[in-house]
Amino acid sequence: MNELLILGVLFFGIGFATLGGGVVALVRANRRRAEWLPAEGTVVKMVYTTRTMQAPVVAFSSPRGPVQFQSTVSSSPPAWQVGEPVKVRFDPNDPSQAVIDSFSERWLVPLLLGLFGGVFAFIGFVMAVFGILSNR
Repeated sequence: MNELLILGVLFFGIGFATLGGGVVALVRANRRRAEWLPAEGTVVKMVYTTRTMQAPVVAFSSPRGPVQFQSTVSSSPPAWQVGEPVKVRFDPNDPSQAVIDSFSERWLVPLLLGLFGGVFAFIGFVMAVFGILSNR
């Protein structure tokens, strides 16, 4: 086998696996949207996750009492401000499992994984085809 074919298969495999991760992230986000309960929260503070990136800490009330959680999405400049109201979704069985109900929390990871996976898979496919054709 030539190097182009091997590299194409490798790129395609990485892309396909990344696409699979995007699908899993999308399914999880949709499940959270369908099964988790909505609530109104408030950004109580901003936490630096790197030297420049900040993530909001959100407080809300659940049937089991008050809850605080830190968002998994950081940004610079911050997407939220202290005191700002936010929509929240939380697991009714474990209210500490919560997310801000926003575009970035819901779609950022599936979108990025899908985009990068698609690009890698396409490049790998093209490389593999050229590798096969160059053997003829």
